[in-house]
Amino acid sequence: MSKPSLIAVALLAASAASHASVVLTEGFENVAGLGSAGWVQTNLSSPVGLAWGQGFVGPFAAQAGTAESYAVANFESAAFGSGGVIDNWLITPTLDFGQVNTLRFWTRTVFNPTVFPDRLEARLSLAGTSSATTDFTSLLTAVNPALTQTDYPNAWTEYTATFNAAPGTSGRIAFRYTVPSNFEADLIGLDSVTVTAQAVPEPQTAALALLGLGLACGSLRLRRRRPVRQFSAGGRTRPMANVRHGLMTTQPTSCASSLDTSRDEPLGSPLVG
Repeated sequence: MSKPSLIAVALLAASAASHASVVLTEGFENVAGLGSAGWVQTNLSSPVGLAWGQGFVGPFAAQAGTAESYAVANFESAAFGSGGVIDNWLITPTLDFGQVNTLRFWTRTVFNPTVFPDRLEARLSLAGTSSATTDFTSLLTAVNPALTQTDYPNAWTEYTATFNAAPGTSGRIAFRYTVPSNFEADLIGLDSVTVTAQAVPEPQTAALALLGLGLACGSLRLRRRRPVRQFSAGGRTRPMANVRHGLMTTQPTSCASSLDTSRDEPLGSPLVG
């Protein structure tokens, strides 16, 4: 197999092993239409108030897209003036997970510091199509979990969580806005949600990548082995032999230097210096 072919095999195998697919991307251009895309809203606040809604320019503009293209939840998640407990869920469609998965989202509040601290949780369910809140037993990450006056950012900030799943697993991710009393809550925005899934390579795929790379390096190393030459009278060159072993002295190279094809020299070129 030629050098380009060996390198191609290695690169293709490595690419297949590391490829991650986007299984969800949401910019919240139309929060009212999320249901038709498989999203679920469940407001367990008591007494119940407003569901997650469409962002608006008043408090701040969206992280990306048009100014109002973000999801918003606020103290009215529990009935206005009730002092009720806020427990307001926004749940993704059913997603097909890989073995390694990454959630990314952006969020912010209005004031920092604030006397009305907010909290947001991102939770995971691996229970297939179920949207029951009791299935979201895994906490992926939380924004201001201790409800401090300074730990919820008032500028758009990205949060990331990575989690594993068995091959063929499906489930959902939930965003839970939760505060003990709506007298103590303010308002949060959620924007630019993405989920990517990546399969861990099968042993034979990883082996193929390593084999291809090893063969490519070996081929290049052999090509770059060349006799050490010295100049003789008349400008002609002759090889310097290893007299004791009767072998030609050669210049071994590393795999890294072998891959640097810009340094290749013709085998018949004299070495300078």
